[in-house]
Amino acid sequence: MAHSGGPALSDMVYYPDDKLAVVVLTNQRKLVPALAHGVANFYLPPPPFLNEPSIADSAPERTEAITALVPALSQGKAEARHFTGTAKDELADMNDWFRMKLGGMPPLSRWVLVEDSTDHLSRTYRAVYGRDVTQRWKVTFDATGLIAELDVTDE
Repeated sequence: MAHSGGPALSDMVYYPDDKLAVVVLTNQRKLVPALAHGVANFYLPPPPFLNEPSIADSAPERTEAITALVPALSQGKAEARHFTGTAKDELADMNDWFRMKLGGMPPLSRWVLVEDSTDHLSRTYRAVYGRDVTQRWKVTFDATGLIAELDVTDE
């Protein structure tokens, strides 16, 4: 849960099982959402899934395509040629959102493929930033390898 307005930002993360909530109030919008998670990481042990290996990747070109796109997304400069359908139509908003969402994250350290459909069109990755900040990226490709849908959630 978060809210931004003007130059201000609030960011909240809640871990009910650990009885921990972190609320961050700042005037630095570029810290979305890494700051609250970063503070929580001082108090929580690393998640058990953090070092789980990838499943077998029988379509590595899909993984390479999304991996290569992350720097452009974090700068708000992803190009339409990588997308199709709704994702392409929403690219301007997506660039703004990802620039804010990823711009304050530690550097991407690795991708872990955690789910893959039999046709390799729907894949879920765990993105690990720095040592222990993670997100799940659900990516839907079209048959030609363009990104049709992209959904990123914090873990």
